[in-house]
Amino acid sequence: MDQKTEPQLTQLAELMQTECSNMLRYACCRLGDREEARDALQDVYLSVHSQICGDHGIRILDLKSYFFRTLANHCIDRLQSRAKTTLISLDDVSDVADMPNEYTEKDYARVTMVLATLPDEQAEVIRLRIYAEKSFVEIAAILALPLSTVKSRFIYGLKKMRMKIDRNEFLPI
Repeated sequence: MDQKTEPQLTQLAELMQTECSNMLRYACCRLGDREEARDALQDVYLSVHSQICGDHGIRILDLKSYFFRTLANHCIDRLQSRAKTTLISLDDVSDVADMPNEYTEKDYARVTMVLATLPDEQAEVIRLRIYAEKSFVEIAAILALPLSTVKSRFIYGLKKMRMKIDRNEFLPI
């Protein structure tokens, strides 16, 4: 390890320590499978690590945003490679990433169903805000969007979710 890459590798290790559960929860939400989410997180970690340590060792200015964006893109690639949509079993939802106990399996299943009906741009902002516990500023950096766009996508996405639930488009499970 040379002196140029050492600080970034330390930063990467610290990021994995502090954000691992949020990243895993986010990947689980996107992929619907805990093991696949772990694989995705590991793939992205190895990719970022090799980019830092490679022959042309790149310097990443905002490692946290870069990592989340890379994870999001990796999840999208995995989903696109699937031939069909995979449904999440209610048995798997409650322990997907050691989610808090105050939420029930039914709540997560209902939210997952409603999120699937939203435009991807709105659903992605909601996932990052709720499941990855990112602030709007962090989401704006991750998605490379203006802060006002992130906030409006979040608000409009929640309004659409509320309307669908109020219209009973999604019956209680």
